[in-house]
Amino acid sequence: HCSPGAATVLKYVPDDLVGQPLDTLFTGIPDAMALGLRLRASNADEPIRDSGWMLRRDGLRMWAEVSCVAEARPDDDAGGRSPGYCLTVRDATLQYRATHHVRSQAQSAVSATLARNLFLGSIAHELRAALAPIATSAILMGRPSLDAAVHGRLAGIVQRNAAAASRLVEDLLTFSTASENKL
Repeated sequence: HCSPGAATVLKYVPDDLVGQPLDTLFTGIPDAMALGLRLRASNADEPIRDSGWMLRRDGLRMWAEVSCVAEARPDDDAGGRSPGYCLTVRDATLQYRATHHVRSQAQSAVSATLARNLFLGSIAHELRAALAPIATSAILMGRPSLDAAVHGRLAGIVQRNAAAASRLVEDLLTFSTASENKL
């Protein structure tokens, strides 16, 4: 038996499927063939639920959620026939694509966060490197016995490192403004 829903989901007329091998549904793309193999390996004791790409009769790929239960038969009743299957196929292509899109966006967000953290770590390191000589020079400049030549060198160190720190802060502000999509 084949439900009329097969025409809607798989684009098959039910009479085209009844009595056909299971492989009829799982041809054309490697994922579908692998899905068919997993389903064929099912037995009455262990129903299989799986998902993967299938090729519809009209040639379009669809992400199928499939449940399959093999027909339970006593060994002496098999009579050389292949087992029958109760197969339920649901077209989940839209949900798969939406989920895939959300995963892609999440991965992009993670990548952007990692890049931002790396940038901020670099800026913090460079700011620390610029501020350490400023702090040291400020301490030395506070000594009363400092001669004018040493005072001048220390003032130069403070000016250069303050300019470097200022550039880093400007870069940080530019980054912050760009990440907020502002001018």
